[in-house]
This record gives sequence, C-alpha cells and structure tokens, in this order.
Amino acid sequence: MSGGRDSSATLRDDYERVALAGAKRLRDARGTATVGPELARALERLTAAGLAALEGDALTLHRPEHSTTALDDTTCEMMLILHAYWLRADDEATDDEVLYGELGYWQHWWNMLHARPDREQHPLLVEMVVTDDGAFAGRDWTGEFDPAIVDYVASRSLVAGRVIVPPSTLGSPAEALVDLARELGIDVRVFPSPSPFVVYDGEAIVVPDDSVAGGLERHRLTRRAALVEPLKRLFDFQWAAAVPWQTYLNGSAGILELLAEGWTDARIADAMGVSTRTVSRRIAETMAAAGVQSRFALGMKYGLTELGREAP
Repeated sequence: MSGGRDSSATLRDDYERVALAGAKRLRDARGTATVGPELARALERLTAAGLAALEGDALTLHRPEHSTTALDDTTCEMMLILHAYWLRADDEATDDEVLYGELGYWQHWWNMLHARPDREQHPLLVEMVVTDDGAFAGRDWTGEFDPAIVDYVASRSLVAGRVIVPPSTLGSPAEALVDLARELGIDVRVFPSPSPFVVYDGEAIVVPDDSVAGGLERHRLTRRAALVEPLKRLFDFQWAAAVPWQTYLNGSAGILELLAEGWTDARIADAMGVSTRTVSRRIAETMAAAGVQSRFALGMKYGLTELGREAP
C-alpha cells in the first residue's frame, strides 16, 4: 500500500469482506477454523489500522472512527452501514446485535454512545445491573480503561444513569470503579442481583447470551420491546430495593438510616447481602455503644444527632 488513497481503498475492501462474511469468531464451538487465509489477511490489515481487534477467538469489528488511517467521508459512511449489517450477522439474530468476548460488550456500549450525534445535549442513559460473579469485585477496572476515552466521556458529560453493584464491591479493587462512576454523575446503589444486564436510553438492552456452546463469552443487544420493557421494570424494582452507596458505605450508621426510613431487618439484610442475624447483631452492638435499651431510643438518638448535623 503506497499511498493514503490506496490504503483507504484496501481497508474499505477488507472491511466489506469481513462484514459481509459475518465473521465474529475465528473458530466454531468444535474448534474448527471459520476464517480462511484471505479473510485472515484482511483481518490483519484491519487490526493494524485499528478497525478490528481480537480477544482470543473473538473478533470485534470497530466503527470507522477507530481507524488510525485517514479515511474519506464516503468510506466512513460505507463502513458504518457495513458495521450495522455485521452486528446482526450472527445465527438467527437478524433483529439483534451479537458480539463476542469482553471487548464485544464494550463495543456495544461504544456503539450506543455514538448512536446519536447530539450526545452532549442528550447523554447516554445507562441503567446497569452488575452481579457478584466472582470476577467483578476482584478486578481494578479503572486501571484498564483508556484514560483518553475516560476524559472524552467525562469532559463532555456523555453518560448518565444508575448502576446496581453487588455488596462485595465495598473494599474490593472494583470500588475505584464506583468512585469513577459517581464522579461522572452516575448514581450507584447496592443489591445482590443474580441477573446481569444493562439498559441503554430506555430502548435497548444488552444481556449475556449462553445459547451457543463452546464457552466463548457472548453478548446480545436487542431493541425488542417484549424483552426491553420487562427488564426496565425489573431494574426499577431492584433499584427501589437497593441501598444507596453512601448509606452502604456508612456501615452500622447506614443500617440506622434505613431503620429510620422504616426498613425491616429482613429487607435490610436482603439489600445488603447479609443475614438477618447480622443486621440484628449490628443494631444490638450500636444500641450498646449508644447506651440505650431499645430500638426506639436508638432511633430517637440517631434522629436527634442527624438534626444536629443539619442545623446551620
């Protein structure tokens, strides 16, 4: 490739070849190669230009703004059309967008972020549920994020919304991610939910898709109302049952705050991911420390303390 125009034309042809082939995995569930030599060479060129990425056997085709090679407007427009086709070219998912690997999950987010040109006036509304799957809390997510992308989103206020995280987040490496989300203006609450999903702009959802054997992580984005609307209601239900992050951070004081709001021990235990006995024990310990003999007296003392803090 000798010139910018030749380079752009070659990348356009490569992009079209990969997109129309619907290539998203290098091997199928049986381990058989799904990409021939010609397509493999096209992928190498696209990867070198920032237009594709591999994560194990999972292939992600990036939007044209990722390109490290200058592309003309016509090529970019064509690639966007091909990208929309490629997202749906998987199994029978003609109405959905299917991507593989963790990179595929974040590609869905990036695609939704750029789904409309006026994001600075209409930030992407994210409503996400994170489950305690053993991998989330033990990972320092912020250390893996591209600082340029974080600054791009933060400086333009491109994202807003609500996130539910599991109780194990507190004190874990993932707590830094909560701090980042709150800095971006995202509200965070705590609730032990068994089902991970994310709702974008109230119109699309991304859910894990385990319908294909082989162990390769796969995510499906759909706009079908029959799936989106129930998950929106589920999110609102779990959000109402969740504990605000700062309240959870306050420990025993947070429990007192929830008691003052009329929460039962059982409801507090469910929301905090602990046993009812643990909640009762913490309340008893707080009563002893406060020198009171009843929950009513504890509530009165807590209420008067809070009034004192709010007084000018």
